[in-house]
Amino acid sequence: MFLSRMTVAARLYAGFGLILVLLVVLTGIALVKVNRIDQALRTNNDIHVQVQRYAINFRGSAHDRSIAVRDVVLSPSPAERDREIATIAALADFYAQSAAPLEKLITRKGAAPELGQLYADIRSAESKAVATTQAIIAQVQAGDAAAAQTLWTQAKPQYVQWLTTINKLIDFKEARIQATNQGAMDEAGSFLGVMFSALLLALVLSVAVAWSVARSIVRQLGAEPAALADVASLVAQGNLRPVTGAAQAQPGSVLASLG
Repeated sequence: MFLSRMTVAARLYAGFGLILVLLVVLTGIALVKVNRIDQALRTNNDIHVQVQRYAINFRGSAHDRSIAVRDVVLSPSPAERDREIATIAALADFYAQSAAPLEKLITRKGAAPELGQLYADIRSAESKAVATTQAIIAQVQAGDAAAAQTLWTQAKPQYVQWLTTINKLIDFKEARIQATNQGAMDEAGSFLGVMFSALLLALVLSVAVAWSVARSIVRQLGAEPAALADVASLVAQGNLRPVTGAAQAQPGSVLASLG
C-alpha cells in the first residue's frame, strides 16, 4: 500500500537509495576493520618497536662497557688502557643518543604507566654502574691495586643488575608487540567472515528491495508494460473483446481499468 502511493520515479529512487545505503554500510564496516588493523600495526611500528630498539641499544652499550671496564683493569700497557677508556666514553655517548628519544616515548601522553618504573630502575642501575666504572678508571690510573677488587665486588653485580633492568624493558615491549600483533591478526581473521556476512546480507536486502519495487509497479500496471501496450493498442483499434488477464489483475490497476 505504501509503495502504491508513490510515483514510479520515487520508488526507483527509494530502491536505489536503499541499495546505496547498504553499500555505504558495507564500506563502513570494512573501513572500521582496516582502521583497527592499521592502528595496531602503527602502534607497533611507531612506539613499541622503537622503544624496544632503544632498549636494545642500551643493552649493547652496557654489555660492551662491562667488557671494556674489565679490560681497563687487565690492560697490559697504558696505551691499551687509554684505548679501553676511550671505548667506554664512546659507548656512553651511544647510550645517550638513544636515551633522549626513549625518554620522549616513555613520557608521552598515553604511555603505559609501567614504562616509567621500568625506566627509573634502569636509570638507578645505570648511575651506580657508571659511578663505579669511573672509580675503577681512577684507581687504575693511580696505580691502585684495589681496582681489581672493586671490579669483582662492585662493578660486576652492578652491571648484571643494569642489564637485568634493561632486559625487563625489552621483555615488556616484546609482550606488547606480540599482543598487538595478535589483535591485528584476530581482526584480519574475522575480517573475511564479517565482510562475507555483510555482503550476503546486502545482496539479500538488495534483491528484496528490487523485487518489491518491481512487483509494486507491475501490480499497479496489472501486467508487464509490453503486454499492457498490446492491450491498449487493441482497445485503441476498437477491439472491445474481453481483455485477457484483466479479471485477475489488481483492482484499480491500468489493466483492470482497460478490462
